Amino acid sequence: MKIGPNWLLLDAVDSTQRVLQDLQGLGVPCDVVYAKEQLAGRGRFDRTWYSQKGSSLTFSVAIGVEESHNQPWLFGMAAAVATASVINCKVQWPNDLLLRNKKVGGILSSMVSKSTGQRAVLAGIGINLGEGSYPETLAESATSLSIAQWEGSAIDLAEAIVAKCRDVATPRNWSELLPLWQLFDATPGKEYREASGRVVTAIGVGPNGELLGSADGETVSVMAAEALWGS
Repeated sequence: MKIGPNWLLLDAVDSTQRVLQDLQGLGVPCDVVYAKEQLAGRGRFDRTWYSQKGSSLTFSVAIGVEESHNQPWLFGMAAAVATASVINCKVQWPNDLLLRNKKVGGILSSMVSKSTGQRAVLAGIGINLGEGSYPETLAESATSLSIAQWEGSAIDLAEAIVAKCRDVATPRNWSELLPLWQLFDATPGKEYREASGRVVTAIGVGPNGELLGSADGETVSVMAAEALWGS
């Protein structure tokens, strides 16, 4: 992926994704925004990303995108498998990081316009590091790297993930990402809920990076759905 060397290190911020988006729009040469504490992080569907000071890894990475690319969501999925390869976990469509079938982190990707008029994908990466306690609603589905006996500094881990993202070739289509994705895929058999409320059982990932599933006795294609835990 096209990631430069410029980092901004912050003690605390509302959202690394928001800061990096602002910097991209202003033309400030910054590729990574890293924060020791994130106060208003968010996940997919605008959900709050729960994190505790000193026990979470939170940063955002800017990825250059070719103007002709029409599947920018693949960059977030590529960032997910790059991260999974570093922390030795699984990936659940489209960007959940799973450790022992519990969520240890996730990737939130969004498309922004740079001051030059070019496009960039921002991949916000959040990983639970500390053992800490979780809200009751997350206790059954969340875990952390420390619970899995991981040791190391947060900044070193962030640097390793960014380096791995640089090594992952920019996917022009799903078939280019598929071989790497398959090494970490934990999607088949998981249940998802669509916005309509219909529950879909995952079969795998389709030719455009979409979720293929089974619902009401037929095969369906899904671009956005919420993973149901405990399935």
